Amino acid sequence: MLLVVAYHSGVVPVDGGYIGVDVFFVISGFLITGQILKQLHSGGFGFADFYARRARRILPASLAVAAVTLLGAMLFMPPVLRAGASWDALWTALYVPNIALAVRGTDYLAETSPSPFQHYWSLGVEEQFYLVLPLILVVLWAVSRRRSRVVGVVIAVLVAASFGYGWWLTYQSPPWAYFGIAARAWELGAGSLLAIAGSRLAGRIPGAARALIGWAGLAMIVGAALVYDERTAFPGIAAAVPVLGSAAVIFAGQADVRFGPGVVLARRPMVFIGAISYSWYLVHWPILVVPLSGGELGIWPRIGLVVLGLVIAVAMHYAIENPIRNLKWLSTARPRRSLWAALACSILVVMIAGATLPYAVASVPSATRPAPIVQIAPDPGAEMSGDRVVPTFTEFVPRDLRPSLADVAADAPRIYADGCHASVEDVTVQQCHYGDVDADLRVAIFGDSHAAQWFPALELLSSRASFAIDSYTKSSCPSADVDVLTDGVPYTQCTTWRRAVIDEIRRSAPDLVIISNMSDQPGQADGGIPISTWSAGLGEVIDALALPVLVIADTPRFEATPAICLSMHIDDTRPCDVPRANAVSDDWVAAEKSTALQHGAQFLDLTNYLCDEARCGTIIGDILLFRDAHHLTTDAARSLAGPIWRVMRPMLDDAGGPSR
Repeated sequence: MLLVVAYHSGVVPVDGGYIGVDVFFVISGFLITGQILKQLHSGGFGFADFYARRARRILPASLAVAAVTLLGAMLFMPPVLRAGASWDALWTALYVPNIALAVRGTDYLAETSPSPFQHYWSLGVEEQFYLVLPLILVVLWAVSRRRSRVVGVVIAVLVAASFGYGWWLTYQSPPWAYFGIAARAWELGAGSLLAIAGSRLAGRIPGAARALIGWAGLAMIVGAALVYDERTAFPGIAAAVPVLGSAAVIFAGQADVRFGPGVVLARRPMVFIGAISYSWYLVHWPILVVPLSGGELGIWPRIGLVVLGLVIAVAMHYAIENPIRNLKWLSTARPRRSLWAALACSILVVMIAGATLPYAVASVPSATRPAPIVQIAPDPGAEMSGDRVVPTFTEFVPRDLRPSLADVAADAPRIYADGCHASVEDVTVQQCHYGDVDADLRVAIFGDSHAAQWFPALELLSSRASFAIDSYTKSSCPSADVDVLTDGVPYTQCTTWRRAVIDEIRRSAPDLVIISNMSDQPGQADGGIPISTWSAGLGEVIDALALPVLVIADTPRFEATPAICLSMHIDDTRPCDVPRANAVSDDWVAAEKSTALQHGAQFLDLTNYLCDEARCGTIIGDILLFRDAHHLTTDAARSLAGPIWRVMRPMLDDAGGPSR
């Protein structure tokens, strides 16, 4: 629990503190399996009684915190995030928050701001594990004729299968590897194995050896917390370190041993933290996230929130957790009473979440004034003079904003809905053709989602200048020939897809290839991809295509989704702007331009249409520029069709097309 709080709060720099959840899984599997086996040995196990006790232990505090968190989200979170909080509360009350997060994690358009219910994913894994574990143990107990060794062997096989699956899935679909029960079950299963055979094995090992095993296990946990970070391929094989470390500590403590980790872990303060850890886990995250959703907090406010969470956790432990778990009206009655009460409380939270949705949607505000009449750039059919148009930002949120703050998160080019923007897992090249598919001229667009964001502009131009569009875009996969990581693992699907796309483009030989990518791909090792490496990879692709190429520079990058800030600054949007120096890497743009020109390509930088000399804004006229922290809205992309056409037109003329 201390590791998790340190990691989430940032009060103590423990970049791998998330492994505290893995320790929790092992402990949970150990305790629950031990309870079930004890009842099986005595012949007194009952499914209804088991689930009733689990409901009394887990749900009172869980559902109470969920309801209060939802209320806090409606009152204090930025308006555009409230509907998401309502949905997350709904999934939490239905015991599937981990599945919802896995689905959202595979959705490249999903809002990336953390949900105040995000920490419930681990409870979802635990609850789903509880659904199947009793059935497995009861069946194995009956089939094996009460032989623990047979039960242990089968559980070991299941643990190995889950571990292998999770390891494989970490490289194929990281969100499902992290949040999915099938990929995480082995961690709880490791605790189950300890409950089945740990005490018998521990009795055969000398105390001094057990003490060393325990200290080694504790060192593995602490070491993983200190060494791991967000770039670690997790869970994968990396999760084995904290899991085995947790198992070693528990194993060492299954028989009396002097000088083991118990000399630290059995101290009264540690035992107290363990006692209130469940309540603290539930409250620590929303107390941090709800205030942080409106902006950054300094170290002292975050320390204050951590302390406040601890105080509330202590109060919850003594006022909700223990009293309801031991309430005679529930604990001494038949299990059905506890189960019906749990169902009723869950339905109540579902109803509350559903009732807040209309309010959450309606609470997204806008100003009463219409937008000023301002163009981002000249219409594609207009002649341009000069190099650029200095942007005039709208410094309030107009009532006719396109798209609205409520709708912007779902605003994306049609190639997403059509299945023509490849997901992380995809390696096949989709045959996606748009525009005037029968035209003699063809334009291909190639790159990651920052190439896909220009599709609306090309679609508009194709309707006026008769050319076909071949779309080749993939999430987080740049067209530059560089090795990238995704969620800490080598993005092999990107390499495979990129090579296939280059072969396809060379085969089909379009008249123009437009390349665009996110600069300085996030989440890479050693602080990011060096500019020299990127330039070399970009040059290699331009040469390999051996076709006319236009490279469009990356768009500015905000620290967070502008719509979140705008929903709190309706009448003065200036606090949502960012300094141009923070949003744009001039060195990166210059390197790309130099590379493009050296390899015979054209280069187009549209930054000056989105930023003035000092800042990058959020709204021009009635157009909201960004759908998230670094993707243009479809309306913003279309509004920049003019300057794009200014460069495209002579390139297509050279290819034999008519001047339009």
